[in-house]
Formats: sequence, structure tokens, C-alpha cells
Amino acid sequence: MFFVNSEFWMMAFLAYLLLLIKLPLRLSFKFGLINTGILTVLLGWKTIVVALSLAFFLWSILAIALYFRNQKKVAISISAGVSSLLLVSLIFIFYKLNMENNDTIAGLIKIMPWAPAKLVFPVLASLSFSYVFLRCIDLCRSVVWGGAKLLDPVSLFGYITPFHMLAAGPINFYEQHVQADEKPSTARPRFGQLLSVANEITTGLFYKFVLAEGIKIYVWGMDGTVQINSWLDTGFFFVYLFFDFAGYSKVALGLGRLYGVRTPENFSSPFLSCSMTEFWTRWHMSLGIFIRNNVFFPLQVQLVRRMGIKRSFLANVLTLMVSFGMVGLWHRLTWEFLVWGLANGVVLAIEKVVRDKYLQDPVNQNRIFKAGTRVLGPAYVFIIYTTTAYFVKDGIFMV
Repeated sequence: MFFVNSEFWMMAFLAYLLLLIKLPLRLSFKFGLINTGILTVLLGWKTIVVALSLAFFLWSILAIALYFRNQKKVAISISAGVSSLLLVSLIFIFYKLNMENNDTIAGLIKIMPWAPAKLVFPVLASLSFSYVFLRCIDLCRSVVWGGAKLLDPVSLFGYITPFHMLAAGPINFYEQHVQADEKPSTARPRFGQLLSVANEITTGLFYKFVLAEGIKIYVWGMDGTVQINSWLDTGFFFVYLFFDFAGYSKVALGLGRLYGVRTPENFSSPFLSCSMTEFWTRWHMSLGIFIRNNVFFPLQVQLVRRMGIKRSFLANVLTLMVSFGMVGLWHRLTWEFLVWGLANGVVLAIEKVVRDKYLQDPVNQNRIFKAGTRVLGPAYVFIIYTTTAYFVKDGIFMV
């Protein structure tokens, strides 16, 4: 865990000092260079050599795609783009399978004895590859189909594996990372702004090491082993998970503001949500945005075109199911997590039916109805979430 490592904080402060030095270099390149050095210190040079090699290989495929696009050879360009997606997805699948079964490496070596599986899989684990995978997908879509420019390999490595977002996200987005070179959303904080950055970081540490760990010790004891044996345990775990996850995210957000590197907010009072639809716009927000941009909207457009506007509701329901099914599989490649994701998709589809058919004006504007929703809605969300999560309790949210 990086945040309990004194080297991490020394490197984080050093990164800020180095970024303050005015050099005629793009922010993305400076951060990429500094990020590479920091990860070398934290993870070791062998890990970084392997990670850089994978990043350079992905960059090469995308560069080929752009070259043929500029040559008006669209089919070859798209083929290269699809190849990049398949490559990243294949690595992700083997990475997840290895989490489920340690014999995956041995099986892969039997099939492909030339593959450096014993070297690559530990590197993927140390990089929290589940998050790296999503950044790579967003990168491929943005460059090949979205028209975004392709950064150099060093800058790209800074986007794919940012040290302050490596442990548990959030998921930063490629186009925003590129835009920071031209017009940064937030300039690196000066003295007057450091207080707000310090507040973000210390609040995150308080969430993680006081509230989350306090709940963990109170409910499950000093040995730190989380055991979910009942629905009530799932409720406690839900609260623990929020403070643990939001704590990581707040520290990452504070450091991102310190560096001027786009780092999205990941939580917005999810316990106040009045529906599961609203909950998924407040909980793990960067994952929700990623799914909307890279899965939901593209798939919905294609389904509506094929099925026709009259069946747009059915297309929307199918898209919800596929999107949340993928959310489940992103957490773990198991049938249980696929069902968990699909169950969430079903709940959101039902909420859409109820909202569209029964909760239109004037019902939705009724003062008593709105007050009742504000009181009962969060309880409904808590019950639905903990009930669905209980059925994946054996491997809950290992990413």
C-alpha cells in the first residue's frame, strides 16, 4: 500500500518541486518523466522496464493506426486500432484469470513457451492492471476513433500509470490528460491554494486510516480479516468500502491538483442517493463515465440504428444490461460477478420504466412525494446495493 510508505510521500513532494521548475516542456511529458522515475523507486527497475515495454508496444500500434489514417487507408487504420483493443483485452483477461487460478501462468507457458508470463503477470499485479486496462481502452478509442492526438511514449506512460492513481484509481481520461497541455483545468496550486489541497489529502487519509480502519477493527477485529457471513456484514462492509475507497480517491485528487494533472472526483455523497440510477452517478464516478463513453453510448447508438427508434427503449435496456455486465466482469471474471452486474442493470431498467411511466409531473413535483423520496430513497439504495453485493461476498470487489 503506497500511502503507508514514507518513500511514496517523499517522492510525491519531490514530484511537486520538480514540476515547479520552469522548463520548455509540455506538462504531460514532464509528469511522464517524473512519474517514470518515481515508479522506478517504488516498484523497482525491472517492473518499470517491463511496463515501459508494454506501453511502447501499444504506442507503436496506435502510431501505425494514425499513419495509415493520414494515408487515407481507413480499413488498415481501423484494423490496427482493433488490434490494440484486442491486445489490451487479452492481457486483461489473462491477468484476471490468473487472479482466479494461480495455474494460469503454468497453463499459458505450456501453450506459449516463448511468452514471458512469469515476468509479466507480477508486473501487472503491481501496477493494479484493472485500472491501467481501462485507461488503455480509453486511449485507443480516443486516438483511433475520437481523433485525439497521440502523445509520445513517455507522456503516454504518465497517463497510463500515474503513480498517485495507481493503487485504486480514479480512472483519468485521455482527452482531458492531453488538454492539460494547452489549457489546464487547475493550475498548480500556489501558496494560497495549498490549504485546499492539504485539506483534500488529509481528509482522504482520515477516511482511510481512521474511519475505514476503525470500522474494520470494530466489526471484524484486530487481525484485519474481513469476513462477510450475513447481510448485516455486507452493510458494514458497504460503509467500510466507501471510506476506504473514497479515502484513496481524495488523496489522489489532492495530489493531482497539486501537480496540475487532471484527476477526476470519484465520489459525491453516494449515501444520499434516492435511486440506484442516481447512486451510480455518485459512486465510483470515473468508472461510470468510462462505461458511458466507451460502452453505453456507442452500443446504444448502434442498437437504435439497427432496431429502429420505436424500439429505443428496448435498446436502452439491452445497453444497460451489457454495460453493467461488463462492470461486473471488470471486477472479477466469474459468473457470480457477471450476475451481480446484470442484476444492477435490471434494477436500473426497472427504475427507468417506473420513472418514465409513473413518476412524471405532477407526481414528481409533489412536495410530499419529494420529501418522502429524500427520506426513503437512501434506505432503498442501501438495501438494494447490500443485497446484490451479498451474493458476491466471497470475492467482493477485488480488482
